[in-house]
Amino acid sequence: MIRIDCDIFHFESSEHINVLGCEHGLIFDSGTRKTFLFRSLQSRQNMGRLQSNGRVRLVDSPYTLSGIRLTAEDCVIIDELNFAPREIDGLLAAVREANAYLIVIGRILIKQLEYSVDAIYTFSYASGRFHVEPYFSNTSRQSYCADAVVCEDSTSVAAVYSQNLEQEVIPACGRSNFYRFIRRNEVAFIIADKPKFGPDLLNLIYRIGASGCRLRYLLLFLPACFEEIVCEVSVDVASGSDIADKSDFFDEEQYYEFLAAEAGWDKKNVTKAVAGIADLFRRNDSAILKDMRRFYEGSTVSAAERCYVCDINAVDISRLQPCGDL
Repeated sequence: MIRIDCDIFHFESSEHINVLGCEHGLIFDSGTRKTFLFRSLQSRQNMGRLQSNGRVRLVDSPYTLSGIRLTAEDCVIIDELNFAPREIDGLLAAVREANAYLIVIGRILIKQLEYSVDAIYTFSYASGRFHVEPYFSNTSRQSYCADAVVCEDSTSVAAVYSQNLEQEVIPACGRSNFYRFIRRNEVAFIIADKPKFGPDLLNLIYRIGASGCRLRYLLLFLPACFEEIVCEVSVDVASGSDIADKSDFFDEEQYYEFLAAEAGWDKKNVTKAVAGIADLFRRNDSAILKDMRRFYEGSTVSAAERCYVCDINAVDISRLQPCGDL
């Protein structure tokens, strides 16, 4: 968890990568106070008025970090306008290696960052303060009937979801492949791994809007990864806290992949691994799978942190800059 506070700004997040766009969220226009926010935080830090539970490094160029070895105590804040894509790649590698935090102020569509849907924020400025809000919000239920269900995973994992929903789930085999499977539908139900889905979701929204296809709503069910469900139903992973500390991992996907591997899950042979735990899915209750079905059917879920409804028409894609083809 990183927490930053001063008289003009308050922010806290458990995500290691966070992206702050301007008031309209997804645009990359000038004059939207992104650099103003960065300079204001820099000024507060120079005056000793920036408080944090970590060591905040406001980096205005890639050369500022030259010779500095990051640690898990560090939170790097950058103005994205000052960095080339290759420099962001290098910074991201250093942040990941150190298990540090990174806050990017600027363009939200930076695909190589692989940030969570929950790490996408907008900010506005009023009455002398910057106000930060998540761009996507959770919901405990939805009222739309999906005419396509697609997951980012393989055929084997899709079969588990199909059995749970009693509905065909199409395997996209990659989170960047959703568009080709949903472009002819009006309402699509998508199952994806939340920790890295942020830029792919934004790119998908842009592609849908720019193509003029008929799709209007995305119903998103976003567990950390399929391994989270494996850990939930496996008797061999009764208590993850006894095996590993979640804070030692860069994101929840890494954490659950580690736990599942400790229980014998073979990520390289998913078909065999799914077959090996098939009995567990039949014998054990999975709260995640139950919520997936409730959300698909429009019922109230028990844990809303995995559920989202995205109205394509609510996003002004004319001002959204894509970060590459899907």
